[in-house]
Amino acid sequence: MGPLGELVDAPDGTVGAASVATRARDGLLGCVSLTSMKTASVIMAAMLVATACDSSDDANPAVGGAAGAGGTGSSTSGDGGTGATGGEGGHGGSGGGAFRPFSADSYWNKPLPADAPVDSQSALYIADAEDPNVSDSYLGLTGAPGASQSYAAPVVWSQAGDPNYTIAPDLWGPTIDVRIPLGAEPQTGTDGALWIIDRPGDQLVQLWQASFGGSSWAAASTSRYLIDSNGLDKKAAGSDEPLNDGHRGVPPTVQVVRLDEVAAGVIEHRLECYWHATGRPNTATPWFYWPMVGYEQDKGGIVPEGIVIRIKPSVDLSSKGLSPTALIIAVALQRYGCVIGDNSGGTNNRLKLELDEAAWAALDPELAGDSLQSLAWSEWEFIEGGYDPPAP
Repeated sequence: MGPLGELVDAPDGTVGAASVATRARDGLLGCVSLTSMKTASVIMAAMLVATACDSSDDANPAVGGAAGAGGTGSSTSGDGGTGATGGEGGHGGSGGGAFRPFSADSYWNKPLPADAPVDSQSALYIADAEDPNVSDSYLGLTGAPGASQSYAAPVVWSQAGDPNYTIAPDLWGPTIDVRIPLGAEPQTGTDGALWIIDRPGDQLVQLWQASFGGSSWAAASTSRYLIDSNGLDKKAAGSDEPLNDGHRGVPPTVQVVRLDEVAAGVIEHRLECYWHATGRPNTATPWFYWPMVGYEQDKGGIVPEGIVIRIKPSVDLSSKGLSPTALIIAVALQRYGCVIGDNSGGTNNRLKLELDEAAWAALDPELAGDSLQSLAWSEWEFIEGGYDPPAP
């Protein structure tokens, strides 16, 4: 099969969505790099490409790159750098598209039923989002084209032949052995974080205040979750893996909207939202809810960490004028919601995208930091704290 460049549908060499879908259906497209597709119209058709590909084919790596928003580890600020690209091919989602870790019945992978119980404090928490002191009246997208890139968290994909490093954190977290691709770079800001999908090692790793000394990696803190587990921190009730540990119970892949997921046309797990200030409204409310195992202290807010916010099931997302990528994200936020897992380090509420401004712009020229602004906070609701959805 020839390179993608031979499948030309426009003078600039881009491939139309209909052509991609047709050729994938007929078995003519073969396995291609989704980031080579240069139009937003290809996003949904890319799911057909993913199903035609052998997910273990290292010749067609899943998207690597970089992504982020502030407040990783125990810090609430940071600037982003440029991450390495590459890695093993992704597999996993129930639709056979992008890589999705953890068991199908993992808390992180279970959708919320339409009748999921609404938290008794939901109206109060929504009012907190609507507070005029919050700088944005919508959920922002850090890392979107034209938006701030400085709170970005590089995401790298390890391969079997990548160097293996033993990292004993200076402050907290497990000592880990992890493959890290040569050329990987952590954030350049104070968080200095790095996200690693080490499929050969069956693990997801996050390093905080990471640095590379030429032959070894160091980090102030580490976080590790095994891919072949249910994704719960070892200290959380129901965890099936004593090696899962870090970020107060939120696994690395929950924290980032990845390019490969959006290119596949669907995000099939809960995400993490970064709130302007977490806390609790009264002493009767816990500081955090399961499955989180801790919280960031002294932030002065009223929304507990671990609680999930979602777009109400009654909201017709097709009527909101969302860009292709924003619609994919919104569908995930309606179906799975996002856990309030950290603070944004600012006066706004945010999701974080994988850092690769050029790739996002090529995938969806309409995407911007305010792409979810048509979704008013009144169209959101908080699910009862600690709620565990039924298995799909």
